[in-house]
Amino acid sequence: MFKSINSITLLRKIAGLAIAVRGLYKIIFIQDNIHYVLSNFLDQIPFETLLIILSSIFPFIEFFIGLLIFSKVKLKKAVLLSIVVYSSLGIIIIMEHMSMHLLYSVAIIISLLFLYFNSEKDRSKRII
Repeated sequence: MFKSINSITLLRKIAGLAIAVRGLYKIIFIQDNIHYVLSNFLDQIPFETLLIILSSIFPFIEFFIGLLIFSKVKLKKAVLLSIVVYSSLGIIIIMEHMSMHLLYSVAIIISLLFLYFNSEKDRSKRII
């Protein structure tokens, strides 16, 4: 009755959904996101305009990357871009001692690394 789903597909869908939902939340509350970024990171990056631009664009990038991962479109490139983005955010989060955000970022990075190195196995199981 039910189609069997393997663990890599499940991990891909959960990671993609988590990234997309987080991006969508930031898009819906964009003003709060901009205020949060300015209040927490203006000490490290003294360019307020740059922070406003990045905090306005990043939620859309995060949302679309999550959708790409979830729907398995350009999976390797989307996963690699996510790893780069979350790794760079992780460095900033470590500098600010934000442990809960760091925990989320590390969990996403680990699942994305697993997806990146195991997506070939998932592709070989498909029937053409």
